[in-house]
Amino acid sequence: LTYAEVGARVARVAAALADAGLTAHQVVAIALDDPLEHWTATVAVAHVGATVLSLTGAMAQAQREQLMRQTACAYAIAEEESPASTAPTGVPVLHWSAVLAQCTDRCLPPAGVTADQPWLYVSGSGSTGQPKVIPITHRQEWARTRSAAAGLPYEADDIVYPMLGMGMHLPLLDWLNAYAFPT
Repeated sequence: LTYAEVGARVARVAAALADAGLTAHQVVAIALDDPLEHWTATVAVAHVGATVLSLTGAMAQAQREQLMRQTACAYAIAEEESPASTAPTGVPVLHWSAVLAQCTDRCLPPAGVTADQPWLYVSGSGSTGQPKVIPITHRQEWARTRSAAAGLPYEADDIVYPMLGMGMHLPLLDWLNAYAFPT
């Protein structure tokens, strides 16, 4: 599997999300338990130009809802059977299986975003036990990726794919391996 094929899959999912009403500059909560599907949704939402709020199915419903209200989520993406498929009043839930069923050959071009627009909200509670939101902008992610690449033995023609160190690097690696080496 090539990066072009992975990119085309993300662009097809992004087109299905746009057809469902998702637009740039909205916040979308993603609560998919399968790490490969979670990462696919994350990249597709970013492809549309929206900001991702990554949630886990293990998170308490009240905490998920509080984070979604704090970030003014426009949509949530979850599986139908998941406890995360319930969102605060007024936040439509896009069921992941339905999004995938709507995918066609149409690919959405990447949205133009500003460097200081958040691309991801990370949630944490620290020592307070109260949910809080930490925005990561496109500029911050680019700088982090570039600084990490500078300290590693990459060649000039190598592709550096940004990976978050906040528990998302293993799902991304699983995702790339699953598509590069299907069983």
